Amino acid sequence: MSRYLKITLILFSLSLLAACASTTDGEPTRRGEQTRVPALTELTEESAAQWLRSGQTLNSEIQRWWGTPSSQGRSGDVLWDNYTWVGQSGKGDGSTRMLSLTLNYNLQGILQDYDLRIHEFPAYARP
Repeated sequence: MSRYLKITLILFSLSLLAACASTTDGEPTRRGEQTRVPALTELTEESAAQWLRSGQTLNSEIQRWWGTPSSQGRSGDVLWDNYTWVGQSGKGDGSTRMLSLTLNYNLQGILQDYDLRIHEFPAYARP
């Protein structure tokens, strides 16, 4: 292999590595705040307030973060999505967490309001 070709391959490889190192894994970030959108299963009131901004957040962003909603609909000029999740709370004590997030958008798909309900149920212990 010629010296010119070796140098070209090395420079090409280095530029690819530099490009990979400068990108993220596709998860959105906001400067000065939590660096990643939490998984729906880990959502809290605080993280919802940080990421769900009325008049700014788009329906397409939310669906990119959390996938297709459990249900969707329209009432007049309001579009709505609902995400529901039930599973282990993650505390390791067998408790259950139930999360329901309802989002209201205008016809352009811009978030207008949301309602987040989180309920934690302790594990059932027999006497």
